[in-house]
Amino acid sequence: KDQVPTIPLLEVKDDKIVCGTIPTIWALPHWPMWFPFCESNKVLRRFSPSCFVINCTLKVLFLRVDFILFVNIADKLHTSEECLEILMRSPPPGSEGQHWMGVTIPPKCGSLPRICLINSALRLKPTAMDQFQVDLQMELDDPAGAPQWVKTFIFQQLAIRIIPELCKFQSKIPGSSLDKFLNGRCDGKSHAAGAEVIDQEGLDYIFNLQRSIENYVTSKTSGHS
Repeated sequence: KDQVPTIPLLEVKDDKIVCGTIPTIWALPHWPMWFPFCESNKVLRRFSPSCFVINCTLKVLFLRVDFILFVNIADKLHTSEECLEILMRSPPPGSEGQHWMGVTIPPKCGSLPRICLINSALRLKPTAMDQFQVDLQMELDDPAGAPQWVKTFIFQQLAIRIIPELCKFQSKIPGSSLDKFLNGRCDGKSHAAGAEVIDQEGLDYIFNLQRSIENYVTSKTSGHS
């Protein structure tokens, strides 16, 4: 909320997704369209729509650095914790070529050490349909061999740019490749042409999460009226 006035979650018109941060973040391979410095984001394994392993590569100035994350999203809005909880962690340093979480860890992308997230918990508590309270706890492995200015620059830039870039991108979704991915099942054209489109399980997940947030916000606002 300090960085942008509102954060649109999901806008639907005529049964098509117009925009929204929920589908934008969930469409992992499309991160290079908005995520700062992102060159690619590959899904190494998807256990379910809310649980997956990704390999994200960033290009910062003339340097490439990547990270691998196991991500699990839990809807705890209707429990005593009242939040969306996103747990993230990386394989141990030096895991290249080894098996971890059902995947073989690929080689790192450049000469710099791979970013290793030891543990991270992101908790989002909606206060309205376009506003959240955010609590982030993160423990990073401090990689030897990475210049301090590189680490400082990357994390400072990501901290101040991710949310604004995510919101600014929303107006660019209609007509984009992300639009075709999200709505290809609706018009049939992209699917018929063999282009990648969201599967029904993913689509159901996005809409179910949106309904859960709506129900939570409604219960809180009606309780205070």
